[in-house]
Amino acid sequence: MLMKNYGVNRLSFGLQSCDDKLLKRIGRIHTFNEFLENYKLARKIGFTNINVDLMYGLPNLTIEIWKYTLEKICELKPEHISAYSLIIEEGTAFYSLYEKNKLEIPSEDDERIMDKMTKDILKKYGYHQYEISNFALPEKECEHNKVYWSLGEYIGVGLASSSYIDGYRLVNIDNMNEYIKRVENNDNVVMEKHKNSREDEIEEFIFMGLRMLSGISLSKFNKKFGVDINSIYEHVIEKNIREGLLVVKDDFMYLTSKGIELSNIVMSDFILDK
Repeated sequence: MLMKNYGVNRLSFGLQSCDDKLLKRIGRIHTFNEFLENYKLARKIGFTNINVDLMYGLPNLTIEIWKYTLEKICELKPEHISAYSLIIEEGTAFYSLYEKNKLEIPSEDDERIMDKMTKDILKKYGYHQYEISNFALPEKECEHNKVYWSLGEYIGVGLASSSYIDGYRLVNIDNMNEYIKRVENNDNVVMEKHKNSREDEIEEFIFMGLRMLSGISLSKFNKKFGVDINSIYEHVIEKNIREGLLVVKDDFMYLTSKGIELSNIVMSDFILDK
């Protein structure tokens, strides 16, 4: 209620799965019923714009459990659903288990089935895909996400939050006590500050923009960087068009359905030599 009174108009729940055994296995401290209680409370308070985060590719996740999760959440009709594929990062407990062959993750074939199932089920329930991992009901796309993916500026407020201002990437400190102490003393809470190079900006413009199904505006690229995109990426663009991964039409360049499935490979082609 406090957040609602102070003008917060959108909530996001990091549910990941509706299966309690799976939630426990991946170290989540909530149950599906606890999520439901909080979701219903948010509706009762008056929140009319809610996102639910889901994740596939999780250890021991089956196609059946994923289908169950998608349908249960769609029945709740949140305005927005984010469905991500698990990425195993170095230095994590998952990575250590994966290296020792002690992590049972779905096969690539099963992940492809889950990915297609996600698109089919969400479409059936009225959600449209506007980004590789994001789906929304009509007129409920996430405005922050669209700013982020178009390389627009934003301010992150709170512990460990990120900002992008005047070409700088900023990250706030992640220690709660230290954060509170600095705020109370009117001190700077920024822990990291990185100035993007021109090459960084170009790469991020491409990587972020290609995540959107609408793709990249070629005229915006020209206006932002003062060059035609083909003067930098002509061979890369032609190669991916030949392979059926990329389309250039009118003022836009975007991924094909096949390109979305292989987006990491496509985007790696756009990394510049530095």
